[in-house]
Amino acid sequence: AETDLNGRFLSVNRRYCEIIGYSEQEMLGMRMQDVLHPEDRPVNLERRARLIHHGVPFEIEKRHVRKDGSIIWVHNSVSRLTDGAGKPISIISVSLDITARKLQESEVRRGAELLDFLIHHSPSGFYIVDADFRISHMNAETQNRAFRNVNPAKGVPLDIAIRVLWPEPLASEIVAIFRHTLETGEPYVSDGLVSDRADISEVETYNWQVLRITMPDGRHAVACFYYDTTQLRRAEQELREADQRKDEFLATLAHELRNPLAPIRNSLHVLRRGDGGHVEADRVHDMLERQVCHMVRLVDDLMEVSRITRGNFELRKEAIDLASVVQNAVETSGPLMQAARQELTVSLPEGAMPLEADGMRLAQVLANLLNNASKYTHEGGHIGLSAQRDGDQVVVSVRDDGAGIPPEMLPRVFDLFTQADRTFHRAQGGLGIGLTLVRSIVEMHGGSVEACSEGPGRGSEFRVHLPMAEHVRPAERAIEPPAARNTRHHRILVVDDNHDSADSLEMVLQFLGAEVQTVYDGPAALEAMGRYRPCAMFLDIGMPDMDGYEVA
Repeated sequence: AETDLNGRFLSVNRRYCEIIGYSEQEMLGMRMQDVLHPEDRPVNLERRARLIHHGVPFEIEKRHVRKDGSIIWVHNSVSRLTDGAGKPISIISVSLDITARKLQESEVRRGAELLDFLIHHSPSGFYIVDADFRISHMNAETQNRAFRNVNPAKGVPLDIAIRVLWPEPLASEIVAIFRHTLETGEPYVSDGLVSDRADISEVETYNWQVLRITMPDGRHAVACFYYDTTQLRRAEQELREADQRKDEFLATLAHELRNPLAPIRNSLHVLRRGDGGHVEADRVHDMLERQVCHMVRLVDDLMEVSRITRGNFELRKEAIDLASVVQNAVETSGPLMQAARQELTVSLPEGAMPLEADGMRLAQVLANLLNNASKYTHEGGHIGLSAQRDGDQVVVSVRDDGAGIPPEMLPRVFDLFTQADRTFHRAQGGLGIGLTLVRSIVEMHGGSVEACSEGPGRGSEFRVHLPMAEHVRPAERAIEPPAARNTRHHRILVVDDNHDSADSLEMVLQFLGAEVQTVYDGPAALEAMGRYRPCAMFLDIGMPDMDGYEVA
């Protein structure tokens, strides 16, 4: 096409008309700006002005608006014609339709943008190894976690990056898999990678796969998708360990509940014969009392844990002195240590150590720790309980020279149903919930507890940290419980769907001189209330059909 210096067409050939979509007659007299895309006009005018005034030819890619309104791309080579005196007289443009190439470039660009979007928004780790076997793309998960110690990672040959992350021979195996996929197009899906990292002292696990893809430039590359399953593997391991502890606990619970049954059954057999005299009867009585108390303690511990886990555990805090808590705990645990001929040393600082706490629960904490120390200390061993102030806290320590704790057990000793296999301890029994209660009660008081041990055979120490109160307020005068009244001639109604429980309670009350009526369900209780008119009632809560709350 030839235009004058003002851009008006002077002549056009047939091909130019085909490109622009106008006839030759329509083109003549039109201006170049009339068919030029508005966004490309400023640059085109500036380049034409330089050509006219300075004679500098130029090439440019620009858009034209065809007669039908469609847009086409052309590549223009533009120069000027001059007269004999060198004065410019017109502009010559040689145009090539490059619309197809521009569309292809646009598709490639959109593909690259889409690829970048998918890479950076992928929920999994993702990176691409190009045809030159270099890492060309990666998302944030890959850069910030898996490849965090490869810096920079982008543009680095894959074999170098992999050898930073993984040890041999694993690194060479991974590189070979990528090369095989790049060369053959055969994808690879791992069945899980579990290995120590070469760059950090951790074991990490990954599920990963690689496949060959075609990049926007038409070359092959390898895309790697992976999921970091390290946390999932750890969670699965913790679940397996928890399940194992649960199984061990159930076996221990069955054993612990079964142990008292043999002496109870034997005692009943002796009582049934009734020919052992008073001395034998007293022995049987003591035996039954010990075994029943043991079972009650087991069930009480289970109920305590249940209340804590369900959020039904309440503290009754008051101003107390730690010394009274220690005294109660020692009195509770003393018989156990005396039976094992273990020496207990108690060391408390002078002066009050005020606490705002539930004294009964804290005594339970210290008694559990003392019982635990006795349980894992050989006969004749030594146990120490001491306390000291540490800033605004008091630290109570229970230590022993017993079996000690293996290092791998220290982080787990307070977990529910956890028991260290410390040889002779099995004879002492236990459900593995005592230390769980200790931690829960201490934390409910705003404190913390820690376990320390130098290893098996080196003893152990448990330290309880509790916040101190400013002072010990004088305790309010305790309300004396009403004096026990003679139950003789009192009418009492017993309601319980467990016949043995109801009947045994009836016998106890009758032994105390009461007049007792016993029924075994809610409707019968309502009927007896109107007929019997008792002055007191023992009412079971958990009855079928009509429970104790409905009856009340």
